[in-house]
Amino acid sequence: MDNKNKSGEYLDQIEGRNPVSEALRAGRSINKIWIVKNGSKDSRLQDIITECKDKGAVIMQVEKEVLDRMSESSNHQGIIAQVSAIKYVDPFVQIQKVKSEGRNPFILILD
Repeated sequence: MDNKNKSGEYLDQIEGRNPVSEALRAGRSINKIWIVKNGSKDSRLQDIITECKDKGAVIMQVEKEVLDRMSESSNHQGIIAQVSAIKYVDPFVQIQKVKSEGRNPFILILD
């Protein structure tokens, strides 16, 4: 799934319990998850749902067939997450970080 949201951000999808869990652990921003109906009975999926809700993600419970159609890998394990494809950083924060390390910042802007 390669599309843009209303803010113009490129979006990507992650499929499967472990990949979604790892994305959460790594601090990736998850916008929305699609979870198989009755998936909330699975303790691992329930943990993911809880963490995603806490971080403000939209939770959609759908039939397995919907996930099958959405899946790019055919191995969704009952969950697909929509994440921002690009992690944005504040350039001013990065400049301050480099300066605090005693280095001179070098910025290259390309179009």
